[in-house]
Amino acid sequence: MASSQTMKKPDMSLDIGCGFYKRGVISVDTSIDVKPTAVADAQNLPFKSKVFDYVYIHQVLEHVQHPSKVLKETYRVLRPRGLAEIGVPHPALEKFHAMKKKHFQEWGHMHVFTDLQLRDICSKCGFEVLSVHMRGPMDWIYVIAHMILNLPSPIGSKAKRSPFLPLLNFLRALKGLNYKIPFPASYIVVCKKS
Repeated sequence: MASSQTMKKPDMSLDIGCGFYKRGVISVDTSIDVKPTAVADAQNLPFKSKVFDYVYIHQVLEHVQHPSKVLKETYRVLRPRGLAEIGVPHPALEKFHAMKKKHFQEWGHMHVFTDLQLRDICSKCGFEVLSVHMRGPMDWIYVIAHMILNLPSPIGSKAKRSPFLPLLNFLRALKGLNYKIPFPASYIVVCKKS
């Protein structure tokens, strides 16, 4: 089975719903504040067909009215045999947050997906599902630390060492340990365009 960690870095990648953490060469978001390459709706991407080798869609499908439209657009802009990495919050995490008043209105979540539902919607949109795995809180801490590390240094361009480097190295070591996920944070699905 393929996984996002074992794939070679794609030549042309797209991050749909990038937020402040841009994974792709090209980034798309509905907010101009996050400074994406293009401000656009994920349900109507402003790109030609068969342009990208890899598309990241993390924490997006639960926010859109028609998740299948986003996946069909993703399928359209992917080259043949291109890959999509799709992440959604785990239902247990959604249930935990739903205990807070007005969770779905505040976060704008319209959908909750199980791993089977996510696999099914991806298949119905033409994708071959290569892998499904859970991501735990430690993975997100690592991602956030990595985001911080990649931010421009407040000291200036001459600064060679980030003050967050020891934290990132510690989290890398923890991430490498074989631990069971005590509380799942999200599902990640890697799909291939036929």
